[in-house]
This record gives sequence, structure tokens and C-alpha cells, in this order.
Amino acid sequence: MLRIYGKVVECGAELAQALGAYADAGRPFDGRRVYGNYGVDVVMRSEFGLESGEQLRPLPDDTFRRMAQDNVRPKAARLLAILLLPKWLRRALGVAHPTRDTTIDFFFRMIRRAIRDVDGGSRDDYIVALVTANRSPIDTSPDTRRGDDSEQSPKTRDLYLTDDELMSNAYVFLSGAYDTTGTPLSYATYELALNPDIQQRLYDEVMGAPVGDDGHTIPYDTLMEMPFLEAVVSETFRRHGFNYRIDRRADRDYTLGDTGITVKKGQRVQVPIHAMHHMAEYYKDPYVFDPDRFMPDQRHLLQRNAYMPFGAGPRVCIAYRFVIMVIKVALTMVIRQYKFVRSPDTDVPLRIVSNPVLYLADRVVVGVERR
Repeated sequence: MLRIYGKVVECGAELAQALGAYADAGRPFDGRRVYGNYGVDVVMRSEFGLESGEQLRPLPDDTFRRMAQDNVRPKAARLLAILLLPKWLRRALGVAHPTRDTTIDFFFRMIRRAIRDVDGGSRDDYIVALVTANRSPIDTSPDTRRGDDSEQSPKTRDLYLTDDELMSNAYVFLSGAYDTTGTPLSYATYELALNPDIQQRLYDEVMGAPVGDDGHTIPYDTLMEMPFLEAVVSETFRRHGFNYRIDRRADRDYTLGDTGITVKKGQRVQVPIHAMHHMAEYYKDPYVFDPDRFMPDQRHLLQRNAYMPFGAGPRVCIAYRFVIMVIKVALTMVIRQYKFVRSPDTDVPLRIVSNPVLYLADRVVVGVERR
């Protein structure tokens, strides 16, 4: 994360500059578009080492942005086909994946070029880090996997990723990082606009944090340890989680406690995380935006696995640490300069788009003023 932190900070500075145009003109802004541009910029710089200029000079027909949106927001018909049709029929219809083949091919071509251009370049991004790490042997001994300090097993062997596996890892990172930054940011500033007392507490914490030599950048370690910032981000993901549910497939028979229910190997299980995040059984006043429930003195009261916006266990979202860092950078950069306010165009409550899988608002409009 430290290798790309500077690139994310650069994107955050441009985000703050872009918001200035709305503040100076007295115009509200739709967070989906503004923060979506920030998400494009972050991904292109941190993963591919490319300068996009997306935030300050957005292109109305930008191919990367359109493909990125198609990648994370597939058509409802494709999603329903994946959920309802048997595998043989999906194959016959050419619906093997929720995302269109043309979109996947676009990103695989871009990733393949980025991997090919690693040697001889001066880039410092996710692709470079992935390729560099892959050139070092990975110890896969049982002892190492357990994290023990005991003597290595004689079965130790070196493991390298194939080119296809490298591209797949990069693609999954891209899929997990793009819309899961812009969309939650729009929800966070929406809640800050509706809750000025919470916004003021966040502003006070940001202004009280130490900064680097440039006078405004909070060091990475400090950023990741700011308690109220962490609480605001966590509550945003609870209240406005991106997915209604997650799917997992059982790799063995498993009995659910003393319920008498056994999940058979190969069966698919859906976990309704959006519903769990809004159950009074787990959260007092679940429809109230209350970051205090995630503060250190209260977080231990939360029930284990009742909060999983990125999933849980070994199949947790590969990009979740990156996403949290990117959101925190953006919030600290903009809250230092701007105040978010409710405008006549702000929808209360939000108008949620009908989608079988994703929680998406039709628009997330708030006003912004310079401090």
C-alpha cells in the first residue's frame, strides 16, 4: 500500500480541486459522477501507472470509464440468467459471466500490455508490484502457510503464477477497486451533509491529525489509525453496502450448528449481507447513520460476522484494504477544504434503483461550500 499511497494522494488532491468548481459556482454535484471520475483516476494511476486527467478534464466518451462501469454494473438480464438458469443453458446462450466478453477482453488487453511493459520502465504501480513479487519464489510449505517458525517441510516447493493467473489477479483487483471507491464516497458525503454534527467531528479529527512536510498530507500510518474516520467509513458500508448478498459454494458438507441443516458439498449459499446490516437484532436503530457504533469503545459489542461488506474469510474481497485507504484519502482531502450541505436537489431518502444484486442510488446529490 505504501508504494502507491503517493499516487492515491495525488488523485485526492485533484478531487479536491475538481470540487472547487462546484463550490465556487454554488452548484450541487452528483457524487456518483465526481467520485466515479476519482475512482477511474485512482485505478489508472495505481494499477496501470497511467495519468488519466479524468477528474479535471473528464472526457464525455471515455472508453475506460464506460468499460469500468459495465464491468461492475452488468445488465440485470445477465445477472438474472446467472442466478436462475442452469449452467448448460447459460453456456448455450453465451452468458458465462455477468460481464460482457467484450468488456473483459478490453481489460485483459490493457493488463497484458501493462505486464509486457514492466521491464525497462520506471513505473511503480500494482502491476509492477505483482510481476516483481511473482519473480520471487513463494514458499508453499504447510508450516509456512500456518505461519509457524518450525523447520520447513521437505515438501517445500517454489510456486510462480502463470501469465493468465497474473492477469486474473490484476483483473479481480480492478473489479474490486473501481466502483467500490466512488459509490461509497458518494454515500459518505451524503450522510455527512445530512448529519452536520458528524461532519464537524470528522473535520475536527482531520484537522487535529499530524501532516507531512507539504502541510496537508496525513501520513499513511496515521490515516489508517484515525478512529472516527474509520467509524464513518465502516458505518457508510453498513448503511449503504454495495451488494445485497454474496454467493459462496460449499467445498464440503457442513452442518449449521444445532439447526439440523446440512449444507451439501457443491451447494451454493447466499448470504444476505444488506439485510443483516439492517437488522435490529444486530444494530440498534439500523436505519440511523451512527458511526459511534464502530468506535473502539463500542465496536466489541458488534456480533461477529454480522458486518461483512467485503465478505469474510479466505474469499474476502482482494481489494478491500486498498478501497478503504482510497476512501479515507479522499475524505480527509475534501473535508479539510469543503463543507457538505443538503441542497434542494438532495433526495431524502435516496431513490434506489431496482437491481437484483447491487444497491445503487439513482443519484446522490449534495451541495458543497468552501470552508
